[in-house]
Amino acid sequence: MTGLADYSGHVSHRHEDGDKAYINSYRETRGEIRPEDVVTVTLDSEPVDPDALRPVGETEIHTSIYRARDDIDAVLHIHPPYMTMFGISGTDLQPVHIRGSVLVDGPVPVFDCPYHVTTQELSDAMVEAMGDRKEVLLRGHGAVVCDESMERAFSRAMYLELNAYYQHQASVLGNPNTMSTEEAQRVYDYNWQDRVVDKFWHFYEWKAIEEGYLPEEW
Repeated sequence: MTGLADYSGHVSHRHEDGDKAYINSYRETRGEIRPEDVVTVTLDSEPVDPDALRPVGETEIHTSIYRARDDIDAVLHIHPPYMTMFGISGTDLQPVHIRGSVLVDGPVPVFDCPYHVTTQELSDAMVEAMGDRKEVLLRGHGAVVCDESMERAFSRAMYLELNAYYQHQASVLGNPNTMSTEEAQRVYDYNWQDRVVDKFWHFYEWKAIEEGYLPEEW
């Protein structure tokens, strides 16, 4: 619905036990996923139930982050068009819009590799490129965004894509006027409060129900 993912892309959440994760199956296109399409995997990327549906091929993207980062409980691998263009062009994604204040720590790092991240070797390299950030662009491929909760991971991804859109459009008109570090920090301190993130999340939850993506009974 938001354009962050298409027929592909995937989302995961760390299991409450900490040593497993929930992730969507490979089978269903992303607009059709239902609770029965969620697979529980170990942090070695193997299904806990050998008879379960096959998880997505890039499960390593998610499990590598959970192995390396105790502060992360939700991971999104997405293909947002505007963020992806920045990963292709080599242009730094910088804060130009109030939602872009999540870039207060600097431009989004880029993992300089267009391959599908299906092996531990590639996922470890991706995690290294990400460093201590909560986002990384995959050159010619998409992005990985993570955070301490699903609400924050989704909001961070949307904030980044909105900023990428405005930065791209401003570049057509001239030179984008980026925020200073002080400006970005002040806006970030407001926009990243729980009440703001919750409001943002619930707007898209409502929109998904209104547009038929999310059944009301869920």
